Amino acid sequence: IFTHELQNLECDEGGSATLSCELSKPGVPVQWKKGSHVIQSGEKYVIRQVASKVELKITDLKPEDEGDYTCVCGDKATTATMKIK
Repeated sequence: IFTHELQNLECDEGGSATLSCELSKPGVPVQWKKGSHVIQSGEKYVIRQVASKVELKITDLKPEDEGDYTCVCGDKATTATMKIK
């Protein structure tokens, strides 16, 4: 269960953005998605989980990074929209 949901963001092209949410229990596995595409941690995306807080950092923002990002935990999910200006 999410105790803090994702918040919509507006970010500058070329910068970075961090989406974060909080779970009611620490250490629960989550999955991040952009639209229906599953995000893997790598150069562009950094996924961090500290206790009950989970974060997705998106680096080197480009216009195509705009869209809906979802954090899925079991049968629950929270979604935020990111806009690039």
